[in-house]
Amino acid sequence: MYTCVSGIRQVGNRFLKLVDIKRGVKQGSNFSPKLFNIFINDVVNFLENRWAPKVSLGTQKLSLLLFADDIALVANKPQDLQILLNLIEEYLQIKKLRLNTEKNEVVI
Repeated sequence: MYTCVSGIRQVGNRFLKLVDIKRGVKQGSNFSPKLFNIFINDVVNFLENRWAPKVSLGTQKLSLLLFADDIALVANKPQDLQILLNLIEEYLQIKKLRLNTEKNEVVI
């Protein structure tokens, strides 16, 4: 979908060189949210096929919420959250994705 995508590698305050970006979704593009959703959409099926723990919310049962490139895991107890985290880790490994641990939060 994208061609000739590059960025500048930075270490500390120094900009080192221009590098080609061969993976990922380009930030700031109008296509990026749609491409990410197409790619990540099957995470719901992945969790369902592995009997992930769910939380009741009204008439719905869910284990995660997706919006753009954000994922919120939802659990009633720490053990269920750990199961979900383990399943997400497995999913990311299969898809060759990485989780940016600096952009994560736990809300209790």
